[in-house]
Amino acid sequence: MDAYNNMFLFLETRYCDGKTKTTQQVELLSQNLELCSCIERNAAELTKMNQVRKNENLSFFDTCTNTRDKIRALVLLRGNLRHHSLKSANRWDPNQQDKHKGAARFLVTVVHDIVIKESLEEIYSPASLEEFRKQSISSGNEISIKLTTHRMNNEPSLELNMSYPTTVVSSLLCVNTVRHAMEECKKTGQLADTVRFEAVHSSRDLELFTIEFDVWAYTAKREVEPSKPIEFIRCRFERFRTGLITSHQFSIPSRANRLSITDVWNLLAISFDHIERKDPTTRVMSLKLFINDGRKSIVSYRLGALARF
Repeated sequence: MDAYNNMFLFLETRYCDGKTKTTQQVELLSQNLELCSCIERNAAELTKMNQVRKNENLSFFDTCTNTRDKIRALVLLRGNLRHHSLKSANRWDPNQQDKHKGAARFLVTVVHDIVIKESLEEIYSPASLEEFRKQSISSGNEISIKLTTHRMNNEPSLELNMSYPTTVVSSLLCVNTVRHAMEECKKTGQLADTVRFEAVHSSRDLELFTIEFDVWAYTAKREVEPSKPIEFIRCRFERFRTGLITSHQFSIPSRANRLSITDVWNLLAISFDHIERKDPTTRVMSLKLFINDGRKSIVSYRLGALARF
């Protein structure tokens, strides 16, 4: 019943232009490419991943050979869920809805897919984000960060002033600042000889984080060239969780003979991405990269006291 009232009527109102007959609705719905794509995608995913139980399967699609047939099955589903005339022998029975649970949930999945896509596009559109930023900053919710870069070449280094619409100095904020600073260094062509980031809270003049390359980056070649072949890069990091700081590590496969400054920056980005994919809530307190089982890090990242808690 909920699927009919909240989901099918959404599709009918959105796409059927006031037409209520089965043939009319099938024709109009079949003309909407976005809806057709959504139906096929969700049908394939539910079938492939076997996410439905035996009594919630998609058997009502068994005789469907194309998208139009699936749409017709969905339109006819309204009778089983709610819409039959009392004169019909197969009229809707509120006491026999379980057998249509799988079909009803599929209808929910399709509508949610459409609504969420449209909502996210609206919420995260450039105009919406800019308006959110303006309102947040005007209300005093802003953190300004000054990030200084250090280069090996005797050339001007970037000094970035970044603003974020938040009042919380978090480890995630620091990692995002690192990513933005790396992108700016790439744009200006200075990442290949940049060996240090220093970030401070502009108004409080307190350290947020530091990234520092080891002495190898200060040599004439500016490359790491170990005596043994590089088999993997080991990432060791400390995280804050439930009041405790714990140590973790993972490895990144590598077959390079040597590593440049740019290579190490890329490995640092890969490490942050890997940690975020595993658990987006991870609060990284410090991070170091090592070659194979070496004990001397090639680059280190650490948070200042302001960003720890």
